[in-house]
Amino acid sequence: MIPFLLEIFFTPPSDATSTMIRDLFKVETLDVRFASPTGQPHKTAQPSKWNTPEYYLYYLVFLTIPFMMFKSVYDVSQPEHPGYQNYEKLLSPGWIPGRKVDNSDSQYSGFRENIPYMTVLLLLHPILRRGYEKLRSGDATNKVNGKPPAGTSASRTSDARFSARATFDLGFAIILLIALHGVSTIKIFLILYINFKIATALPKQHAGVATWVFNVGILFANELGSGYRFGDIARILLPSTTSSVEKPFTENWGTWLDSYGGLLPRWEILFNITVLRLIAFNFDYLWMLDRRAGSPVEKKNLDVTALPERERVSIGAQPHDFTMFNYFAYVLYSPLYLAGPIINFNDYVSQSRHPLSSTSLSRTIPYAIRFVLCVLCMELVLHYLYAVAISKSNPNWSETYSPFQLSMLGYFNLHIVWLKLLIPWRFFRLWALRDGIDPPENMVRCMSDNYSALAFWRGWHRSFNRFVVRYIYVPMGGSGQGKIRAMVNYLSVFTFVALWHDINLRLLMWGWLISLFVLPEVLATLAFPARKWQDSPTKYRILCGIGAVGNILMMMAANLVGFALGLDGLKGLVDGIVGSLGGRVFLLAACLTLFVGAQVMFEIRESEKRRGQRPYTILTSTMNSSTLSNLQGELPAPVLAFIDNAISSFHKLPGSAIFLRYIRSSYQDDPVRSAVELFLFIFAVRYLLAPSYSTKKTKNVPLTEDEIDELVEDWTPEPLAGPETDFERVENEKRPIIVGPAGPKAKLQTGRTAINLASYNHYNFAANPELTAKAISTVRTYGVGPCSPPGFYGTQDVHMKSEADIAAHLGVQACIIYAQSFSTISSVIPAFSKRGDVIVADKAVNYPIRKGLQISRSTVRWYEHNDMEDLERVLARVVKEGQGKPLTRRFIVTEGLCENVGDVVDLPKLIELKLRYKFRLILDETWSYGILGRSGRGVTEHQNVDPTNIDMIIGGLAGCMASGGGFCAGTSEIVEHQRLSASAYTFSAALPALLATTASETVTLLQEDPSIIATLRENIKAIRAQLDPRSDWIRITSALDNPVLLLVLKDQVVQDRGLTRLEQEMLLQDCVEESLNNNVLITRLKSMPIGPGSTPRDVEKEWQPQPALKVCVTSGLTKKETEKAGTVIRHAITTVLKSKKWQR
Repeated sequence: MIPFLLEIFFTPPSDATSTMIRDLFKVETLDVRFASPTGQPHKTAQPSKWNTPEYYLYYLVFLTIPFMMFKSVYDVSQPEHPGYQNYEKLLSPGWIPGRKVDNSDSQYSGFRENIPYMTVLLLLHPILRRGYEKLRSGDATNKVNGKPPAGTSASRTSDARFSARATFDLGFAIILLIALHGVSTIKIFLILYINFKIATALPKQHAGVATWVFNVGILFANELGSGYRFGDIARILLPSTTSSVEKPFTENWGTWLDSYGGLLPRWEILFNITVLRLIAFNFDYLWMLDRRAGSPVEKKNLDVTALPERERVSIGAQPHDFTMFNYFAYVLYSPLYLAGPIINFNDYVSQSRHPLSSTSLSRTIPYAIRFVLCVLCMELVLHYLYAVAISKSNPNWSETYSPFQLSMLGYFNLHIVWLKLLIPWRFFRLWALRDGIDPPENMVRCMSDNYSALAFWRGWHRSFNRFVVRYIYVPMGGSGQGKIRAMVNYLSVFTFVALWHDINLRLLMWGWLISLFVLPEVLATLAFPARKWQDSPTKYRILCGIGAVGNILMMMAANLVGFALGLDGLKGLVDGIVGSLGGRVFLLAACLTLFVGAQVMFEIRESEKRRGQRPYTILTSTMNSSTLSNLQGELPAPVLAFIDNAISSFHKLPGSAIFLRYIRSSYQDDPVRSAVELFLFIFAVRYLLAPSYSTKKTKNVPLTEDEIDELVEDWTPEPLAGPETDFERVENEKRPIIVGPAGPKAKLQTGRTAINLASYNHYNFAANPELTAKAISTVRTYGVGPCSPPGFYGTQDVHMKSEADIAAHLGVQACIIYAQSFSTISSVIPAFSKRGDVIVADKAVNYPIRKGLQISRSTVRWYEHNDMEDLERVLARVVKEGQGKPLTRRFIVTEGLCENVGDVVDLPKLIELKLRYKFRLILDETWSYGILGRSGRGVTEHQNVDPTNIDMIIGGLAGCMASGGGFCAGTSEIVEHQRLSASAYTFSAALPALLATTASETVTLLQEDPSIIATLRENIKAIRAQLDPRSDWIRITSALDNPVLLLVLKDQVVQDRGLTRLEQEMLLQDCVEESLNNNVLITRLKSMPIGPGSTPRDVEKEWQPQPALKVCVTSGLTKKETEKAGTVIRHAITTVLKSKKWQR
């Protein structure tokens, strides 16, 4: 858009600056091949519409919509966005202050990180060449005036120039290859040598076929052989006939050679570009043999530097140019070796002999500026728009992003794909220009300046397209040898294109399908030829704009599948856009915006015609295309052949004339009806040709026994767990072991006695003599265990009594007891919530709840910890999204007393939201039952809430209750459903009778003696007084009545010392050890590590708590002992933080 905006607002140019900017953004700056030969407008050029009211409306769209597009992706790339934590680990430190960079694309990151080194190479290589040529010319010229001796012909001068270039090119290429590929350079030269011999040693009639067989075979061999590693070669050349003593050496000499693989050991990955040059050389050589001797340049006295590229290539090199030396220099030409663009041997020789004016410094500098601007554009995009990282994090598209944000993420993903290919291609072309070689520009239009599938594919990797036409389609006969042969040629071309990119069946099928993308455009061109609309150009332009919108949407979808998101990612993207009414309204608005863009692109093409510019990617279906024959200059040759054959075959069908007459009369009278009929026809064909799948088909690949043995031998299993870190190893080695009862004062294995503030023995029930006597009596009566699940004769009367006691204590209808506390909540959730149901959960819930959510396979929505406003927002969104859809069960899951933070839930507000939005509530009181409330009933008693308003109350009996297992309480229906549906209850042995008895007794004790809870709370106050208000280093996040104190480092301490999460954990572990040295046993808050291979969505679910010390208060100590223990802990923290180790 820049040059055309300049045309509008800077015509005529007012100063030198505007003129320079206009020149900088001319297409001739990219490639002089597109410069107008005469400067005269094309005959078909239309008057400018830039200053019409219609286009002023379009300017308004262009001044507002792009800003909104950019801002939408910028907003989701902010740390404050809920989805940021999903992909934060994919971001790297950036050079723009306050911004990280999205360097997650492995292809571009490798290029980006090496730009400084390649820039040095770009500057150094031409300087070395000029120095070498100056030294060489000094030996071959007259020393008097530095000029060639008298009588030296222009031909001899050009030969000397080419000889000097070829010598330097080959010498520099050898050095570069050794640096890049190390010892693999030998393999490359071997392949090049064989290819050269195929062209020069085989009979001419066989050399062409042999060239294709060899080079296509090399593509497959490189892929299957993984670059022919010397280690693999060693195992083939030296089989197991050697002794067991010698065998390790024979296997390792190849591996030793592989270790010298250079900067790019996998040379075969980028060798596909070299294969094209091998093919080009061989066929240029074979076609040279058909030409007569003598140079047309010399015979006609032509100025080669003024010849168009087509004539330079067709004239060709001379027979004496096709030497092995020149062949190596051309194939390994350093600037174009890694990525192109592709230039054939004839053009390389011609430009080496006769340098073009397009490589002058005055033309190269603007091109370099354009390249730098592209790199800066990419840097800004990567620093401010994290589209690639977001797509790689596999987000829940519809839940995390709005339809507008989804579409813009896809759009900017495509722009990044375009830039990541454009920048390397332009860099290597700039290097070649500085070195005096002008290869064709690979990409000539911006990705957003395309509305034709035909022109898009023709302009994408343009030099490769030209190679395909010259060396594949035309030599195979094109369309001049019959319809069947033409179709075979057509499919052969696209097969090679797909295989050349990658030996992959998926990509091969994708390459074939790409050839079908042009059909809608071709059919539309046939149905609505421009000559029929000469009297209504505006209507035709609008009709073309509608077709362009469909083309753009199709191209975006195809490229998102092929280059960015894949099919699954595209499905998620589309579902997120069209899955709601707002999304469909947005899609309509997006189509209108694309229509505006198409109209602007039409006028851009007309501006090019008015300037006399060569049509480098003019569209085939624009309003100036009069007949299908006019497409011949625009369509790729294989596409034209396919269309010609299809039309010719159609005319031979019976009744085709009647059908064509109907089409002609129909679209003239009612073109809208014709468009609808065409759409319905295409839909019907699509429906009839839709694939059907048999359930009997299998994707198993049959293998022979030898193949199975080989695969098993080569298979190396992944480790089941990551290696133990040094921190974990030291922590495990120093873990204290208690000998005897875990009472308030525990004896350690070292012989010392320490105050035990690391266990949940809050009421000292573990050493209660009455409970101990009751447990012994129960063991004598019932034995040590039931040895059966509850549903299979494992239930005993003591279990029924415990369930009744807990239900009565809570004030609910019924209760069910589980044998393990952990598995209680993780079994209750999946017993009620299934796939398709929705669970809204607190982000900070404990690990057992997270496992229950995972097992249920329900749709989980997270809300910020204990944030009732955020919870209401999520509930409202879930309700809104569920409108018009089948009914599902919806739950809220949270904790009464949060294990990871220590605070208490706002239960009254939660009940209010639950009733308003009609959700069911699952409340986990594992850490609050027996702790909160006057009699230990939990949060319901603590906040005076009716327990019948809670659907399920889950509690634990293994902590302060000194028993084991857990329970779920609620209505009778809720409880009885679990007896057959909860896996942990159905398949685990019942709780031992002694633990069930202990649970009943502790419940009774808490109800009968309120002083037990009161004593604990006094000790909690005593120890908090010694810690939080008196420490400069830590703060307590736990609620006032919570006996588990979580001590986290103050934010200022972490910030001032720059502590990472791991460093905080190490520092707190030092505090634990320092406290133990003073005979007070505490511990750290720990969480399950995120397992290897976890997806970003797993990372979101595995919320990590802030590192903290955990101090478990007990009523088994006196108030004075508790205060003393608090003082010890505070001094231990101070000692550690003031130590040299943590001074920063």
